[in-house]
Amino acid sequence: MTLVLLFAVACAGPAPSARADALAPVGHVFVIVMENKGFAETFGPAGAVAAPYLSTTLPAMGELLTSYHGVGHGSLVNYIAMISGQPPTPDTKDNCSDPLAAVAPDAVPPYGVAATNGCVYPANFRTVADQLTERGLTWKGYMEDIPSPCFLGASGTGDYARRHNPFVFFSSLIDSGQCGVNDVPLTDLPADLADPNHTPNFAFITPNSCNDGHSACTPSTPPAPPVSSSDQQLHQIDAFLQVWVPQILASPAFQRDGLLVVTFDEADDSASCCNQQPGPAELTQPTALNPTPPLPRLGGGLIGAVLVSPFISPGAENPDGAHLNATDYNHYSLLRSVEDLFGLTHLGYAAQDGLQPFGTDVFDRIPPPDALPEPGLTPEPHGGAGSATPPPGAQPSCSARPQATLAPTLRPTARGLAVKGAATGCGRIRVVEVAVARRTARRDCRWLSLAAKPGRPTSCARPFWLLATTVRGGWSVTLRGRLSPGHYDVLVRAIDAAGRKQLVPTRRTLVVRRSKRRRTDAPRRQPVTPWAALPSR
Repeated sequence: MTLVLLFAVACAGPAPSARADALAPVGHVFVIVMENKGFAETFGPAGAVAAPYLSTTLPAMGELLTSYHGVGHGSLVNYIAMISGQPPTPDTKDNCSDPLAAVAPDAVPPYGVAATNGCVYPANFRTVADQLTERGLTWKGYMEDIPSPCFLGASGTGDYARRHNPFVFFSSLIDSGQCGVNDVPLTDLPADLADPNHTPNFAFITPNSCNDGHSACTPSTPPAPPVSSSDQQLHQIDAFLQVWVPQILASPAFQRDGLLVVTFDEADDSASCCNQQPGPAELTQPTALNPTPPLPRLGGGLIGAVLVSPFISPGAENPDGAHLNATDYNHYSLLRSVEDLFGLTHLGYAAQDGLQPFGTDVFDRIPPPDALPEPGLTPEPHGGAGSATPPPGAQPSCSARPQATLAPTLRPTARGLAVKGAATGCGRIRVVEVAVARRTARRDCRWLSLAAKPGRPTSCARPFWLLATTVRGGWSVTLRGRLSPGHYDVLVRAIDAAGRKQLVPTRRTLVVRRSKRRRTDAPRRQPVTPWAALPSR
């Protein structure tokens, strides 16, 4: 079947929705997000010529979702939706120029979405990255041309764009240290793919503004004859995918239990699906002059998505050479699907009633349980990331909880507080988290960020966890800021590769006393004049 005919079939209309009756044993998800192309442009006749790898080669390897939608305009709202389920705000629609306004902590039930405008979400608004860390799983954002990990500037060297990096808009990731460890340059990806123990369970890949098709960048050797701006953008997208997708597909982690998703942020139109609702901050309040304000434009248009996985039958195996799926999906559906695959709760509008995740309509090649590898020798099904080699003396049925301990010395300095210790368990320790709180007079706790800044007074039963660095059974984290005098609680817990958490965190009390300063009010001693310097009589 020709691509043009496939395109016509894809646009013929929706298929009956399917239910996620079974979960594919996906343990590694790779998401690549391109920019500003609608389905008709990418997977229609123009895409067949300008981007054949994207429009023809990849769908033949997997499945083409022909009714996958963005959730708004501009770019940033779609990236934020994909990792948090948060709907657009007026500021995120404008891609959040400096200075960045803070979103208020107020959340609107039943889905816990932000009530106010702003750009930077406080720590009570969580992301799938937070969920994965708490589950003992790993994540990374791979950002092409980012100057340094978790770079907060709007742009940097090369063609990096902050509006295409959703992780830097969440305080839960910045203040905990997760962003500084996991939001990294794209050049880190090959080494992580080579070692399955270092391949993250969730990889979010953002090309620069040339390679994602946002801008038409002039090549060093201009094409002859010249091509249109749109065709040049498609060429750039295709060239990027031809470099990076084969590396992902050849990695041990993908070949065992991977899922690759290639999609776009938005199209030019505002088509929507899935009973998408506006966010509270988008709604204009009625006034005397405008008693019935119009609803905001919903939807980011029809964009499509390509999915490749060992658990999806390739389009090339079908008689017509295509594996098309016309079920309605959007970016909230993608987040819900990732959460389902890793056994996580649903965030924001990913929890919306009736929202369809990827189910058996997508994953049509799920092996029977007895065909899966032995757990503990490789990453476990449904996102468990185990050790490639069992620890010495460990038994396959080991169910002991991991345990993290604190080193005997815990002493703050003028530069901050270094906390370190050891962690043990019968499985591989994947995550160690530390929480430090200053007690208040009302017996509340002010949990400290990685910069040692105390947060708002809150319950001492709800720690704000900081991500520690783990190396060979040891772990450490440094709060980089001076602690003011007072009583502090220091907590630490370990999470192993099977997602088992330490039941009772290790706790220690730290008292920071006011430093004694040298007195400066004593009279200064007058210098003694030597005899030789006295005037003669």
